[in-house]
Amino acid sequence: LSGGIQTSLVSTPYTVFRSRLGEGWTPESRAGSSLAGAVLLASTLFVLSILIAAAIGLSDNPPKVARLAWVLVITGPFFLAREFGRRFDFARRHVGAALFVDSGVSAPQIMFLVLFLAGGWLVAETAVLAIGLACLTVFAIWFARRRDEFEIHQSELPTTIRHDWLFGRWLLADHVLCVLQ
Repeated sequence: LSGGIQTSLVSTPYTVFRSRLGEGWTPESRAGSSLAGAVLLASTLFVLSILIAAAIGLSDNPPKVARLAWVLVITGPFFLAREFGRRFDFARRHVGAALFVDSGVSAPQIMFLVLFLAGGWLVAETAVLAIGLACLTVFAIWFARRRDEFEIHQSELPTTIRHDWLFGRWLLADHVLCVLQ
């Protein structure tokens, strides 16, 4: 659900409007505004997921469910970061780089899963943690290679966020309806 929200409000608006730059905008500043929007959205979803995990922990759910909820709180931003990276590459038609992100998650994920299995720690929580750590690892490498493609100008953020919201809210409404179906 979080990935669909990010795709609706950040990635798709960036893909559609990245080449339509206003006066004074550069591809790097548009990308930077998109990245800042993704960080703002991920932060909001992080706080919301903390509240949900706390509610799950206070309910009469089994402790395993509460632990899994907290692992999802921790790893959720890593999943979103990975998805931002791959969607950014697709928007810029860097399909090979997007493939690196997709396939690059597999190797560390398998490595973490094998380590957890060998240590006798492989349960749902550690499996999700393994995937999250793999996403974080790949995104860190991806961002280190791409950091020069982003310029964040605080003065442009409100305009970009408002513009992307006006466009993306309809995509988000459609996504929510599809999830509810």
